[in-house]
Amino acid sequence: DLSKINKKAAPKTSADWDAVKYLAYGTTDKTKGMNIEERKDLLSDYKAVYGKLPSTEKDWTNLGKIAQGTTPTRVLGNEVKAIKAFTQVFGKMVQFSDQTNEKFVHMLAYRLQPEAKDTGKEKAAVSKYVEKYKAQPKDNFAWAVVNAIAYAGVAEKTETAKKPVETPKVETKQAEPAAPILNAVPATPAAELRDLKKESSAMKDYVKLSGVAPEGDNWKTVNFIAYGSTDASKEKTTAQRLTVVKQFKIKYGKLPASDADWQTLAGMIK
Repeated sequence: DLSKINKKAAPKTSADWDAVKYLAYGTTDKTKGMNIEERKDLLSDYKAVYGKLPSTEKDWTNLGKIAQGTTPTRVLGNEVKAIKAFTQVFGKMVQFSDQTNEKFVHMLAYRLQPEAKDTGKEKAAVSKYVEKYKAQPKDNFAWAVVNAIAYAGVAEKTETAKKPVETPKVETKQAEPAAPILNAVPATPAAELRDLKKESSAMKDYVKLSGVAPEGDNWKTVNFIAYGSTDASKEKTTAQRLTVVKQFKIKYGKLPASDADWQTLAGMIK
């Protein structure tokens, strides 16, 4: 994991090994509670902010602050870039007297992490990003913009009057297979069973796979990647479920949509 971030064949210096230990175990209460993928993403965010991996005590303190959602050692160039993004997203200048405006700039400039994930906010943020940039978020900076839109609170204050117009959907019914597989169609689990980190990661996988933000029945694919549907799919990892979805798309030229599609996909799981 470190070699992918630092573009080295293997850890060599004491600073490299400090990064390896961080990836394996974490350093603060916050990072110890993360999984390895989350710690790797945080390390990538740190490098995006400072152009290097942490090596000194001050560097590791800054990484801890990013994880905690507090502003680390400031970099003016990053804030200028974040201010420009704010203007592009909201069509107005930053008012630093408004705490949400300042929070957006700092979240984007320093990749600050939210206290807790909210897939509803992230879904709305992806849609807003696509609306403004006419493209899907793909790189580190783009996803940082989505993160800032979702959690800074600016969108909630500037767009509360806007309500999406729901267009009724006509569902095309298909014949059920002779022996349907039980629970083939994914469903959102009960609130107490939901894992928002899994859902957030699955949503990003869906965007990368489809090129669009999930909406309506498309969230079934997100739920499938995050949780599975049948007993067999629930025994798989999220990566394995994502692979099955990719295989379905390659074979049929689309993502599963109808009940019949989900029956077919369920039958592909070994």
